[in-house]
Amino acid sequence: MPKPIRVMIADDHPYFLMGIRNGLRKYEHIEIAYEAKNGAEALDLLHADPAVDILVLDLAMPKLDGYDVLKEIREKQHPVRTIVMTMQRPEEVIHRVKELGACG
Repeated sequence: MPKPIRVMIADDHPYFLMGIRNGLRKYEHIEIAYEAKNGAEALDLLHADPAVDILVLDLAMPKLDGYDVLKEIREKQHPVRTIVMTMQRPEEVIHRVKELGACG
């Protein structure tokens, strides 16, 4: 079996976090490595374990928002690939998050 894709989910809404977790657990090649409730926790976990492959990141979180998390990831040149989730209209944020290094 190939190496699993290690995913971290960062979102402060417990039901949304649960939905993403349950959706991803259906795939045997995906491992939910971590769940973070805010941006600061997400960065701490990424720094402690650089082997996370994908970060599913909410933009609106306490302590550090998703924009600040993306800035830190870019500045530290962390290899994680980031997928951003937001309730905002995509055209308002897509350019900014892509500029900060998000994959989608």
